[in-house]
Amino acid sequence: MNYVITQVAKPQKNTLPQMQQKSVQNVDSAMNVYLENALVSLASAKQTTPDVVCILNCNFEIPERYQKTAEVAGVEIHQVPYGKYKSNEDFPWAITQYKFDSMEHAIGLMQEEDCLMMLDTDTVCVQNLDEIFEEAKTGLILYATHHGYEQKIRQQMLQNYQKMYGIERKNLVHYGGEFLAGSKAVMKELLDDCSKVIIKARETEGIHPWADEEAFSIAIAEFWDKKIYPANAYIYRFWTNQFYLVTTNYYYDPLRIWHLPAEKNYGMVLLYEYFEKNHRFPSMEQMAKMVGMPGTKHKKWNLYRLKMRIRNKLSH
Repeated sequence: MNYVITQVAKPQKNTLPQMQQKSVQNVDSAMNVYLENALVSLASAKQTTPDVVCILNCNFEIPERYQKTAEVAGVEIHQVPYGKYKSNEDFPWAITQYKFDSMEHAIGLMQEEDCLMMLDTDTVCVQNLDEIFEEAKTGLILYATHHGYEQKIRQQMLQNYQKMYGIERKNLVHYGGEFLAGSKAVMKELLDDCSKVIIKARETEGIHPWADEEAFSIAIAEFWDKKIYPANAYIYRFWTNQFYLVTTNYYYDPLRIWHLPAEKNYGMVLLYEYFEKNHRFPSMEQMAKMVGMPGTKHKKWNLYRLKMRIRNKLSH
């Protein structure tokens, strides 16, 4: 059996940087946005791959209207306590540590032959996921971000690693928290390694703000000795707002999953409303428009290309 799982934990206060708009500053309104995102992620996984078991883990009772949407979508809702793997509650992204509580719960549901894929809430599945699960049988699949060695977040992560385990640690790969997949045995080993890192972080003074991505990345650098397969063929982190970092790989050589961190309050909400009304998602082309993807038409001509075209003609 294959599982797709995401999670939403309710914090005491809303500290998430991406959730500071006036309309979502309080905890309850922020939770509504995250629940709608999570249901889009899981309902789209179920629509593209009907045989998967889709589970939303929460540490609170979700409103009835979302329970009804989950039932229509074929998504299970499980109550999972938050706190076993938390580190510093003052960090803006501290609530992401709930992913490890969610992972532990998921592992407890699995048989040895099962595979698990964990997604962040702000993802949407647009293609069948069976290929991912086939690869997950062979080892751990993680998403390596496109951050260079001197990128700020990666450097802070490396500094944390050095403070925790010694200055001789010269490098690590920054793995994103939006995607991970593997068998039960692989996921259990990863959780054990992340648990060691979280305990070490609690004992270390002066580390930079901490999130789930640090735990994965440092655990892999310090403990993991097995092959890691890249998830980049399956998922991409699209930035579709003022910071505009997109590609057309959603259409050409299409991905299975779109990660849309800038669309939490926008396109993901539109997709939720569409599903709530129609009990299905629209075509991939329509979804792309709803979440602000770029056009896919090749622009054959511009002044520079025209000059080269003329030059090449004249040279023959």
